[in-house]
Order: sequence, then structure tokens, then C-alpha cells
Amino acid sequence: MYGPLFFFVIYLTFHCARSGIIDRFQDSQDAATLPLIEGYFRIEVHIKRLENNRGISHTGLPCDITDTCDTQFTGIIDTEKPNHDFGGDSAPYRNWEALFQGSNVNSPDINKVLVKDNCGKGIRKAHVRLRAIDKDTVNDDKIDNFSYYITGNGPNGMPAETKQSARWSEELWAKGLDKPEIKVSLRYRWYKVSQADCHPVKTSGIPFIDGMFS
Repeated sequence: MYGPLFFFVIYLTFHCARSGIIDRFQDSQDAATLPLIEGYFRIEVHIKRLENNRGISHTGLPCDITDTCDTQFTGIIDTEKPNHDFGGDSAPYRNWEALFQGSNVNSPDINKVLVKDNCGKGIRKAHVRLRAIDKDTVNDDKIDNFSYYITGNGPNGMPAETKQSARWSEELWAKGLDKPEIKVSLRYRWYKVSQADCHPVKTSGIPFIDGMFS
């Protein structure tokens, strides 16, 4: 007789295989539609503001019945697995950068810049992953996750030749994946750097293990 652990392993194997098929399909779509960007370049994303005017979580319910959200905001620029799901399947949350933490604030000004160097690897997109949670003493509640993709077909085109010539994009919006009314304003620029000035930082986690337990 098979025990619960056996069926749990079967479920995880099926889930990982299904996710992998979807990710590979999107990779092939990207290869057909997006330019390959190679060389050494830096991506800078200015996270401006979280707008959560009703003070709700991803369920649509208020963060607190009698109070406002205790917002904690994190982010990362993912060029390693941009088509994978949020969490351990792509960039584990432990690798994300803390950008804001406050009490009783639904729509905080973030005003922080995320930076990612691409050092010689060819990519077709960079996934700006953002996450807001309501930080509680006992249990943290997700407010929402947010996505924005930077590609060579985007508003800023390909990376600029130098930092001095790189222009910031117009203000852009990353809408909540569960509640689009919650959104984040941002802008970005990217530009080439020398090999000596390029500093890669790994963002992905432990294959399979992180994907199982996040």
C-alpha cells in the first residue's frame, strides 16, 4: 500500500513537469519574437510607488479590519529564469532585495533602484519581480506580486552605449497579478558596461529543491 509521501512525491513531480513544459513553450515564443541581447550591460529599475488605495490584500479583503496595511516591499531583477513562476521555481524570496518596510501605510513611496548586471550571457528579457506583503506579528499576508518585462522591443529599445547616454523610460505600471487595481509605478534604463565593471549576482535557487518548498 502506498503512503501519503508517495502520492506527495508524484504530485510534485507532475507539477514540476507541467510547469517546465509551460516555461519551455514561452522560451520558444520569446526566441521567435524578441531580439537576443548579448554582451555586458547593466539594468537599473527605479521603483517609485505602490498604489493600494483600498488597503487590500490579494484576496480583495482589507489587510486589517481596524487598521491599514503594514507594508513590506521587496524586488529582484531576474534574467536567469524570467518565464518561471514566482518563488523557488525562479528566484527564491530569500534572494530578493528589501526596498521598504512601514507601519500603517497602504500606498508608500518606495523610491529605490534595483540593479542587475548581465555579464556576457545572451538574454531576451529581464523580469522585474516585485512583491508586497502585509507584515504581521503572527502571520504575513500577501498583498500581491507584480511583474514587468524589459526587452529589446520595449519603450527604451536596446541597451544604450554608455550610462551618460542612457535615458530613463517614461513612467510604467506593473499591475498586481491577483488584483490589477493594486499597482506599482516604475521606470528603467539599461546601458552597456565594460567587462571589468560587470558584477554578476546569481538569483536562482537550488534546482528542484527550492521549487518544491516555496
